[in-house]
Amino acid sequence: MANRRVSSRTRKVATKMVAALTSTDNRTQAAVARLEALENNNGALEVFCSYNIPNPLSKTSPPIYPHQAHNQDH
Repeated sequence: MANRRVSSRTRKVATKMVAALTSTDNRTQAAVARLEALENNNGALEVFCSYNIPNPLSKTSPPIYPHQAHNQDH
């Protein structure tokens, strides 16, 4: 495989990903999974991560999951 040049931005992201992968914080790991899914164009993983772990960067409230529906006021 040919050697590829790596931008400084890519190195910074890679460094942050290494730190995130060693973290036990679910939100951090979810963000890393989303990033990897986008980089790999893997929509299935993106949907899975979005459904199971709310996006911490979202400005909207998280969706109501079926197991939470009975706790909502009408």
